[in-house]
Amino acid sequence: IDNDCDGLIDDADKNQSPLVGRPDFTGTVVTCGGTRGWFIKDGDCPADLLWCSSTIDQGCTTRATQLTTCRACNTACGFACGQKGCDEVAKIASGENFSCATTQEGSAACWGRGALGRLGNDGTRSLSVPSQVTGLTGVTQIAAGFDSACAIAGANGDVFCWGNNANNQLGNSDPGAGSSAVALPALDPSGANNLSGATSVAVGDQFACATLTTGELACWGSEANGRLGDGNSANTTSFPVLAVDDSFVTVEDAKLVSAGARHACIITSANALECWGNNANGRLGDPGLNATESSTLHLVPNLGPVTAVSAGTNHTCAVSGGMVLCWGLNQHGQLGRASGAGDGTPAAVAGLSHVIAVGAGATFTCALGDAGSVYCWGGNGQGERGDLNPHDSTTPSQVPVERVVALSVGAQHACAVDDMNAVRCWGFNFFGQLGTGASSSQAEPVPQLIRPLQRN
Repeated sequence: IDNDCDGLIDDADKNQSPLVGRPDFTGTVVTCGGTRGWFIKDGDCPADLLWCSSTIDQGCTTRATQLTTCRACNTACGFACGQKGCDEVAKIASGENFSCATTQEGSAACWGRGALGRLGNDGTRSLSVPSQVTGLTGVTQIAAGFDSACAIAGANGDVFCWGNNANNQLGNSDPGAGSSAVALPALDPSGANNLSGATSVAVGDQFACATLTTGELACWGSEANGRLGDGNSANTTSFPVLAVDDSFVTVEDAKLVSAGARHACIITSANALECWGNNANGRLGDPGLNATESSTLHLVPNLGPVTAVSAGTNHTCAVSGGMVLCWGLNQHGQLGRASGAGDGTPAAVAGLSHVIAVGAGATFTCALGDAGSVYCWGGNGQGERGDLNPHDSTTPSQVPVERVVALSVGAQHACAVDDMNAVRCWGFNFFGQLGTGASSSQAEPVPQLIRPLQRN
């Protein structure tokens, strides 16, 4: 078929000037008029076809219902080709040495360290380019932890997890069941049905939690340090358990959850902040709490309405009134202040305002402003702060990324999604967790575009 109305068909079109090596775009049928295709104007195309002005696809070639069809009319998709056209990144999550993302069409992908099945692609090799998580569709949320990950998928908001399962952090079997390189459904507290109705999910070190449409908070994995918030500090639990407050009443107002290494926090429906787990260096945010841990949810006092929170490895940060407040370990200045090694009192980071999101890593912190700028402070031994200065800094410095709409911070790397759905990552890249196609043990402080998704 002469798809581009140049008088040539199929293979013959490849060898003709001026479109040498430019074969007809396949899959469409056009009735050619008196002039050749590359002289046809946009308005001359049939109703269901589009005019492609590039030298590759001259004429009326692409169906109007597929305006964003990958590679048609020179359309460049930054992340992947989907069933409906370009399938770009929607949300992103960064773990210890790997990263994951959801796409606009509901797929999930991960990249970086693959040991113990962290990438969910039915393999254990580390990959420096995104690879699709096997068997998941309709994904709306994703979370990456230390050696496992979880996602919310499907019409019912089911939770699926993959990776290390030594402490039942996948939420679907008895402890010590090894690991899974494919996503498995987490089960409800009875162990009889899938854990459904999830509104947010977070993965820490050897545990995970999800908020539910009921306002309840379900956690699973290791109970050490009180990580599950159910009033116990045993070793493991077979299935997810429901968290309780200081009065041992089941939590019913959980809206969003964030997990660190051995502690976690929720934002409640009233925009209060409650944390639990390991309290070393005051990471639970209450200087009056003398205990080394809390196995029940504990209110962080003296905070205004909280709009965002991030529990890092050893510190916590929240956004309230457009300001970033941090507390916990401060060994590298990740709290944005110079005082001491740790501080359990939330205090604002100087020089920041109009912040809409925050991410706490291992030794650094980043914040996203409402104008699309990203600022980081703390340690920078792996370029995770996004600048060339290797020394610690308590002063936020701007990362060279623009128009950012979503930010994700891992242990020693970070990623940002801009308003064109492009993803740039920076920091530690030994396992390829930056997704750029290269694995380097050297710090890569300059944000770099991740590579397109490698479909299974």
